[in-house]
Amino acid sequence: KIERGSKVILYGAGHIGKCMKTQICTYNYCEICLWVDKRYKELGEEVHSTDEIQYVDYDKVLIAVENRGIAFEIYTDLLLMGVKRDCLVWYKEW
Repeated sequence: KIERGSKVILYGAGHIGKCMKTQICTYNYCEICLWVDKRYKELGEEVHSTDEIQYVDYDKVLIAVENRGIAFEIYTDLLLMGVKRDCLVWYKEW
């Protein structure tokens, strides 16, 4: 669901998000144009607020969280922010 070379926003900076970031960077599969998490203030400079999504050119948003319920909440929040449904991918469906 994510093509090689795509511009991706990585949503999630917990264990799964960190693993996905490492994997994407190691294999140079796609470009992470933004890394976001609701807890961005606790996570350092590399992780940004979801508010930044509106300022970035991207192809997909990769939701990198394990819990299906939390992933659905994130999915819903992103839709409400104006992210198109076909841009959203949960990492388990990637």
